[in-house]
Amino acid sequence: MLWRFWVPESVTPILSDYTNGRFEEWVRDGWVTETEGDTIDYDRIYDDVAADHNRYRIVDITYDKWSGEPVRQAITKRTRLKLVESDTTYLRMTPPMSELMRRLKARPPGSELAHFGNPVALWMADSIEKKSPRDDPDRMRPVKPDRDKTGKRIDGMVSLLLAVDGAMRGLPAPSVYETQGMAL
Repeated sequence: MLWRFWVPESVTPILSDYTNGRFEEWVRDGWVTETEGDTIDYDRIYDDVAADHNRYRIVDITYDKWSGEPVRQAITKRTRLKLVESDTTYLRMTPPMSELMRRLKARPPGSELAHFGNPVALWMADSIEKKSPRDDPDRMRPVKPDRDKTGKRIDGMVSLLLAVDGAMRGLPAPSVYETQGMAL
């Protein structure tokens, strides 16, 4: 699995303070891609995904339906990949969180999931917490850290959970319009 992280350059010093200087090392070592300015440069992300698509066999991309539609459209336009829709509700996140835990505990260790020494993924994994509704403790989803009050980031873990969710569900069946065309 190829795991990429992007960050606006203005955030690097802040996250580096929270990680005792490690975040700047991760940027320097290529584990994180900095984009210019105070906000993420989505065109850079789209370019990188398109380059990865040309270099690797991307099986699928799962995106968060609550905020990912413009991203889905841009990636589809550049790559023609079909993206799998997901969301971060308790209902949708419980199965992938359970599956991720199963994979993490698989024997021998690393037999089902490898991070290839990615320190950013490890940092995010150490930062993730789960929450459950009071009336149903078996359901769970990740807790989004307050970015203004903590140096924790879990974006990569949520992306991993969306990927696990997409892999568990597979691509949606093609519509009749895709397989047979549209008759008028």
